[in-house]
Amino acid sequence: MTAAAERVGRYQLLEPIGVGPSGTVSRAKVFGVAGFERQFAIKRFHPELTSTAVLAQALSAAARAYGGLEHPRIARMSEFGVAQGTTFTAVEFISGLDALRLIAEARMAGATLAPGGALALVSQAARAVGYAHGRGLTHLGLSPTNVMI
Repeated sequence: MTAAAERVGRYQLLEPIGVGPSGTVSRAKVFGVAGFERQFAIKRFHPELTSTAVLAQALSAAARAYGGLEHPRIARMSEFGVAQGTTFTAVEFISGLDALRLIAEARMAGATLAPGGALALVSQAARAVGYAHGRGLTHLGLSPTNVMI
């Protein structure tokens, strides 16, 4: 089966976005009536994260807490579930440039980020992280690839 035809629940996977310590992430679409479609980032958790009841319950609790976040700089989670034996989350897909790619492209062009722009980027990311921390959540995979411009 090709990646383009692969599905997780109602989500058609389109292409891989990345791999991290907790799972793999793919861009996906949901198709509805009258040509409606919406994009998501689907994270399929590594099986070892749900291999015991204790781990599965901890992952479910974290997903419920994340699902309750409402912040303009945090992608909203739409679903947490199990499909085809895989535990997954569906999060709104944020298109654009991530911070790692922005920095790399600036370097390739022989430029650097303007100090004010870099400060604004870090400040906005810190506010979002602070919001989540204030609600008892920690982002264990925060990296430049998770910060969208």
